[in-house]
Amino acid sequence: MDNRAIVSVVQSLIETVEEDQEGYRLAAEASGRSDVRLLFIHYAKQREEFSVELHRLERAYGGDLPDPPLRGGFTHGWSHLPEALKGGDSHAILTECERGEGYAIGAYRKALSQELPLDVQMIIGAQSLEVKAAHDKVRYLCCGHN
Repeated sequence: MDNRAIVSVVQSLIETVEEDQEGYRLAAEASGRSDVRLLFIHYAKQREEFSVELHRLERAYGGDLPDPPLRGGFTHGWSHLPEALKGGDSHAILTECERGEGYAIGAYRKALSQELPLDVQMIIGAQSLEVKAAHDKVRYLCCGHN
């Protein structure tokens, strides 16, 4: 895989984690439960760290592709979050966070299916495990097992 292709894969994940970060930030602001708010703040900060780490990889492999354009609003798995936030329904917000995480899991799987250099695989693989753990925790909260 050439460097442009590696950068493209990494940029796709950057887009995903930055959307996750914003989704969790907004969900934290809307959460009526302090434990859930703190968890979402943690996940937003975690995704910010993922973004920083991915941007480092992007630069290490040339990063000559332009940054993805600003989309304005949510796409992918978080597209229904604004409606859930307006309604203020905690369950709906958790459901949309789980949906966003489900999309992120798919994005990481897709990235890991590529023939990437070992350093890129290791970073993406480690982040993927954290994303899966977050998804499982949100699903647990969402399904009323808290």
